[in-house]
Order: sequence, then structure tokens, then C-alpha cells
Amino acid sequence: MNKRIIAAFLISCIMISIAGCNKTPAGSTTDSSEVTESTEVTTISETTTEEEPTKETSEETTSSEETSTTAATSVSETAAIGKTSVSDQFKKTYKNENLGKVTAKIPKVTIAGVDTTAINKEILNYIKPKAKGNKCSYQYYIGKNYVSIFIEIDADGIDLEEHYIYNISRVTGKKLSQEEMLKLLGLTTASFRTKTKAAIKKMWKKNGWDDDKKLYKKAISAKTVNSAKVYVNKKGKVSWWVKKMNLGAGADYYEVFGTC
Repeated sequence: MNKRIIAAFLISCIMISIAGCNKTPAGSTTDSSEVTESTEVTTISETTTEEEPTKETSEETTSSEETSTTAATSVSETAAIGKTSVSDQFKKTYKNENLGKVTAKIPKVTIAGVDTTAINKEILNYIKPKAKGNKCSYQYYIGKNYVSIFIEIDADGIDLEEHYIYNISRVTGKKLSQEEMLKLLGLTTASFRTKTKAAIKKMWKKNGWDDDKKLYKKAISAKTVNSAKVYVNKKGKVSWWVKKMNLGAGADYYEVFGTC
């Protein structure tokens, strides 16, 4: 055989062998391509959903989140602050020596989801003996998170009035301390006393009582002002009440109250 033919034949075999060695196994390219495409599709899908939502999707998501937040707040508020009402737990008519036929009413507080048995019992047991034979009435105000009750017992229609304050939490159903009530009203003890002192001054000057300098000085003294108790009247106005104040008008002391 011609040497040139043999050489050409050998070179051809070597080339075929090299080509066969470099050829990728069947299916490898397809599998790799599918994995790559699948990964890319997943990545694009996640990006579209989380980072590049359409306008419609974005609005729907926002609406859904707002609804969820509102609902959660509503449930929370409903759970903490139940529907509240104040009504008579005791009502009886008496014949009073000074006032004639009078009615004594004692309040009870009802708060949905909250046990108010203890505070209602406390009010009844304390007020009932004092109200016996006298006119007893009350006013109240239901705030966002409290109930403020102001009870008045009138024995003669002139100067034998007695007053009792009950500030009650709508969350716990328990009586609030002076400090707790002030906090709910957004007041500090100092600011309440400042407002009370200003209100007392105004009252005395309006009625001309400040002519008696000695009594006026006592009325606006730290001892008197610091004894003031806070409540909210039936019109929702922050108010003060002082058990003992000498007005120089007959009796030594009167119970005095007013708005801040």
C-alpha cells in the first residue's frame, strides 16, 4: 500500500478518536440546560413576586396588610375595652324630714368581658347606709379607658351634701388611684394641682369670697389644693373636689367642687 495512503488513513483514525473523546455524553447537555433554566425561572418568579410586583398586586397586598392590622387592633381593643354602661343597682323612695319624698339611687358599672362584681359591691355597701332616708343621685362619664362616677347625697337641700368619687378602669374593672386616673387623663399631679388652684381662685373672686383674705389664703393653700380629688363630670370635663373648705358662710366647712 502506498505510504501516503497509509499515513492519511492513520491521521483520519486519530481525528475520529479525538472527536469521540471530546463528545459530551448523551443527555448531559439537556439535563444541565434544564437545571439552569429551572433555576433561572424560579429566581425570576421569586423576584417578580417579592421585589417587582405589578401595580395591581401591590395595591392588593397593601390593602390586605391594612385590613389585617385594623382587624388585629380591633380585636385587641375589643378584648381590653368592653362595652360599658352605668345603671341603678339600688333604687328606693324615702320620706325625708326636710325634703319630703326623695329617691335614693346607687350606681353599678357593667363592662363586657370584665368582672365588676367587687367594685359594685363596694359602692353599694358604702353608699347604701349613707343614702338611707336621703336623696341620693349620681352622674357619670364613660371615657376611653375609664368610668368616672360622682355621687351626691343630700339630706336637707341646703348644706348637708356629701359627695363620693369612684374612678374605675374599663380594662380591669377595679378602682383607679388618683395617680392612675391622672395618668389616663394625661395629667401629672403637679399640673392637676396647678389647674385646681387656678380654678379655686377664679371661683372665690367670682363670688366675692376673696374679700376675706384669711379664708381665701386657706382656700388656695397647698394643704387644701393637695387634698383635691380628680374626676370627670357628666360633660367630660376634668374636675376637682375638695372635701373641706371654709367659705365663711354659716357652716365651718363645705364640700366644694368644679371644673379645672
